Amino acid sequence: MTALELRRAAISAEAERARHRAIVDSAHDFAIIVADLEGLITDWSAGAQTIFGWVENEGEPIATIFTSEDRAEGVPQQEMSSADNEGRGRMSAGMNGAAVSASGRAVKSRLFSAT
Repeated sequence: MTALELRRAAISAEAERARHRAIVDSAHDFAIIVADLEGLITDWSAGAQTIFGWVENEGEPIATIFTSEDRAEGVPQQEMSSADNEGRGRMSAGMNGAAVSASGRAVKSRLFSAT
């Protein structure tokens, strides 16, 4: 890759990160929770802070948002696998074992992917 191509790729990646940040920052009525491939939370929206009462959850397992029953049955791993293999999955949410009235979809995104 030439220096110009590298610079263009860096600018494109930065624009993609800014677009992602704008989407997450604008979600106040919905929880957007971003996890890496290992299932660790890397980002969340203001709505997720409100719904789950989070202050700092970066690096926590995504399983944290599932009910204790779902965690015992391996649902978080199933949903991560479904999102990875099929592009989406379903989930019910809880926080520290206490159920909250929330449901959603796990969606595989190409944001921040290596390709």
